[in-house]
Amino acid sequence: MAVFQITFSPSGPYFFGDEKGFAFADGKNGEYGKLYYIKGENIPLQTTILGAIRYLLLPEKTFAAAADAAHLIGKESFDPGSDHLLSFGAIKRLSSLFLCKGQEWFVPTPFDHNEACARQEQGKTFYTPFASYALMETLDGVKLYTPDYDPKLGVTCGYMSLSDAHVENGLFSTVTRAGLNCGANQDGFFKKDFVTLQSGFCFSVLAEIDETVATLPARSGVRMGQNKVPFSVEVTKQDFGTEEVCRRAQAVIAGCRKHVRYPDGKNYRFVYALADVLPE
Repeated sequence: MAVFQITFSPSGPYFFGDEKGFAFADGKNGEYGKLYYIKGENIPLQTTILGAIRYLLLPEKTFAAAADAAHLIGKESFDPGSDHLLSFGAIKRLSSLFLCKGQEWFVPTPFDHNEACARQEQGKTFYTPFASYALMETLDGVKLYTPDYDPKLGVTCGYMSLSDAHVENGLFSTVTRAGLNCGANQDGFFKKDFVTLQSGFCFSVLAEIDETVATLPARSGVRMGQNKVPFSVEVTKQDFGTEEVCRRAQAVIAGCRKHVRYPDGKNYRFVYALADVLPE
C-alpha cells in the first residue's frame, strides 16, 4: 500500500455543482421553472474527485470489461447511507481536499479567525484567533461568545498555510457567461457563474492506493465539472498520509491559540474540521 499526492490544475474557468441559482415562478400554478441564473461551487465535491481517480485508474483496454473494472475501481457508486462497507478496488483511503502552491499546503481557515484584527507582517495576513471570550445566557443554557465578532464581516473564508499560518483570500474569482437556451418554450436567456482558481494554486488530495491492484500514471489529464474542463493531473508518492496533514494543521492552530482567554478559567475544547462533518 502506498500514499500518493494527486493534484488537479484547471486549464480555465470551471463549473462544479451543486447548482445554486434563481428561477421565475410560473404564474399559473406557482411552480418554479428552469433556473436562469446559476452559480457554481469553488471546489469540487469529494465524489467528483473520487470519480476522477477511478477514471485515471482504469486503463483504456478495460473500459468494456465490467469484471476487470469492478476489480480495479469497484462496482458501486459512493453512497454515504450504505448499510455495508463500500469497496473501490485499488482506492483504500481518500483525504479531504486541500489547496497547494508548489510545496506549500493550504487548509480552510478556522472560523475563529479575527479578520478585523488579524496580525499583519511583510504584506501578509496571519491567522489570528479571537483572543477573549465571555459568557452569555441563552435558551440552550450558558454559551461562549466573543465580543470582538463583527456580524457585518461574518465568519472568515480563505485558506491558511501550514508553513507559516498566513491566510490567502480571494483565491477564487467569478466569470459570468450568458447564453440562450434555444429549446426553452419561454424566454431562454440564462447566466452562469463559472469559477477560476488563482494562478499557481491547484486542488490536491492524498490517496492510499493498492499498487498490486492498479497504478496511477505520473502525469495525465481528466475532464471535470459540468462543462468538462480539462484538468492536468500530477501524481507523486509521499511518505506521509492524511494524519500528518491533520497533525500539522493542529500544531499551527494550537501555536496561534496560546493566548486565548476564557472568562471562567476553563480549558474549552477546540475542534477543527478539515472538511464537512456530521456530528452525532
